[in-house]
Amino acid sequence: MVLAIWWAFLYMLLVGMAGGYVAWVVLGKAKALSKNSRPNWALLLAFGVGGSFVGGLVVSLLMGDGLTLRPSGMVASAIGAVAIAAIYVRMQGGKS
Repeated sequence: MVLAIWWAFLYMLLVGMAGGYVAWVVLGKAKALSKNSRPNWALLLAFGVGGSFVGGLVVSLLMGDGLTLRPSGMVASAIGAVAIAAIYVRMQGGKS
């Protein structure tokens, strides 16, 4: 049981990191998401994990499950991460 929770947590981190990286690439490697033209991995991880839950919420709404907050797969995570990162970049003054 504990091993299954560990693997689920690791999977969520990996999907979150990948989703955040996709967001960074899609947004043109925005300066607001970078440190010295390199990705800010902590920020991208936060956007990726948050995007997983946003993506899961959107998928739940589209499938008719109501407002169910849950982590999602890679595609929905990347879409959610792009949405969150775009809002963040916009709030930072649109630095791209």
